[in-house]
Amino acid sequence: MVPFIYFAQNATVNRIGLQGGMNRMDFQIGARYTYDKYSVKPFAILEFGINRTIFQKRFFPRLSVGADYSVIKSSVFQFGPQLSYSYSILKINKSSSHVNQFNELYGGLYFCYGRKVQFKMALLTGWQNERFYSTYLGKHEGANSLGFSINCGVNYAF
Repeated sequence: MVPFIYFAQNATVNRIGLQGGMNRMDFQIGARYTYDKYSVKPFAILEFGINRTIFQKRFFPRLSVGADYSVIKSSVFQFGPQLSYSYSILKINKSSSHVNQFNELYGGLYFCYGRKVQFKMALLTGWQNERFYSTYLGKHEGANSLGFSINCGVNYAF
């Protein structure tokens, strides 16, 4: 019989956290979940736009999924590339029944510091697509552009 051996660096850690950030469309704030195992860490983030949701009274949710890869990983420091996809919707005005849809595919770098409580920062850039209803053409149109995202947050391991 093979004895059970536990390696601390191979343990699975779930992390939840709060994150704030900025992209081309708004300032964002929300909650983050990360499944931290080995060097690849998939995550999911649910955020909302502060300016549009609070001040303009138009709910602006954003859902992101992606993964971090730790190129440098010590007991308190992690650094590496991050890849993420985000989807958000926004109703431009109350008189229209149409919503704008935003798709974002970003890559960049992240940095984490801490053990149980972890501070994280990510700088990302990439492709952004906006789908909107054109009242002039009477159909949905799309526009592609270069986008960015800057995020800072605090995670807690459990």
